[in-house]
Amino acid sequence: MAFPCPACGASMRCIESRPTDQGTRRRYRCASCDYRASTLEVLAEVAGSRSQGMRPVRAHNAPQIRAAAQGLLAVMERALEQVKALERLAEEP
Repeated sequence: MAFPCPACGASMRCIESRPTDQGTRRRYRCASCDYRASTLEVLAEVAGSRSQGMRPVRAHNAPQIRAAAQGLLAVMERALEQVKALERLAEEP
């Protein structure tokens, strides 16, 4: 799964995927700016499933997920702007 880099907007790629006790941890890296991020895919028990096992939670409403992701990206962009502003202040004599 590729998603946009929160720092520069280029596509991030998965560089590592490994199982953990909580689920699957994936590490991503931006090819453009070398920004790195991690995700944790958590499994949830699905009541009434035939296998009575664990399945990944699937989203049924893509527009809501897209809107939430865009909102999160906007928040991350604002946070990045604030960090850059703080860095500029720290560099001033």
